[in-house]
Amino acid sequence: MNKKALITLLAIFSFIFLSFHSVRAQSGAVQTAVKLFKYVTVKNYRKASKLIAYKGSNLKRNLKTSYNYNVKSERKKVERICKRIFKYFRISDSFKILKRKTKNLKNGGREIFVQFKSGKQKLEIGFKFVKVKDKYLLADID
Repeated sequence: MNKKALITLLAIFSFIFLSFHSVRAQSGAVQTAVKLFKYVTVKNYRKASKLIAYKGSNLKRNLKTSYNYNVKSERKKVERICKRIFKYFRISDSFKILKRKTKNLKNGGREIFVQFKSGKQKLEIGFKFVKVKDKYLLADID
């Protein structure tokens, strides 16, 4: 095999690998979003807390672990986030994850856009996820 053919083959494999990685990353963040929405709509905030990235004064944990629902101050933050998400479901007839708008973030995370529909009105909300170890956690809501 000549050098030109080898480089071409390597480029093709690289493209396939990167495309597959992007699809897997998207599906991982989307799966987390779907689970989170399920827990929020049935008000299971304890399980939802495991899918939300800790944001607080502990810099060692900041965006590196999920909230600990057993700690009162963290439980309050989780409940506030879940209630914020729940209000979108309460005012909507349906929702749809806009996979074509999903994008990579600089930190290895993903941003997913969700369209909430009520009658003819549509509201798009961005949910940002960070990758922690081998899973995605909700980091922010736009």
